[in-house]
Amino acid sequence: QEREKQALCHEFHDGLMQYAIAARMMLESWRQGRPGTDAAPIDEAIDCLDAGINDGRRAIRGIRPAVLDDLGLKAAIEEFAAGLQAADLAIDVAVDAAVDRVPAAVQTTAFRIIQEATANARKHSRSMKLRIGARVEGDELVVQVQDFGQGFDAASPPRTGFGIVGMIERARLVGGSCRIESTPGRG
Repeated sequence: QEREKQALCHEFHDGLMQYAIAARMMLESWRQGRPGTDAAPIDEAIDCLDAGINDGRRAIRGIRPAVLDDLGLKAAIEEFAAGLQAADLAIDVAVDAAVDRVPAAVQTTAFRIIQEATANARKHSRSMKLRIGARVEGDELVVQVQDFGQGFDAASPPRTGFGIVGMIERARLVGGSCRIESTPGRG
């Protein structure tokens, strides 16, 4: 699935997005070459293309962050956290550079688990602070997402969706495990 997502993102970026960017550039060039002409319709078309290009970039990042392929897990986690900090969420990030040496499939899985754990924490914990960590211990990659919110009884986690089950299954598929630790009132 991740290879298919990667191929789809490359096709989307190298095809449709490039046509939209080229169209915007042609319209900008046309507008600059005709000073004094009513350019309002051209400006509106450029604005629509800009909105579409921005939406396309957001969609690509949501499907498969290019930074994960280009720069590795450490940069992907840091970029992901920076995006959440812009959304008024305080995040402490501690990522060891050695995480970029683990196999690509494990990096992708770890990143997806971090995304899901963060989404769960934002949705359910009511915490405005998170801690994201990733490090290599021996031959294992250890990732952690910690919130400081309301918590729950880990012996009987809430059954509001497939987030926890999905994280456990993703970890299992790459030979890992997923452990959920929580205490009511402590995150």
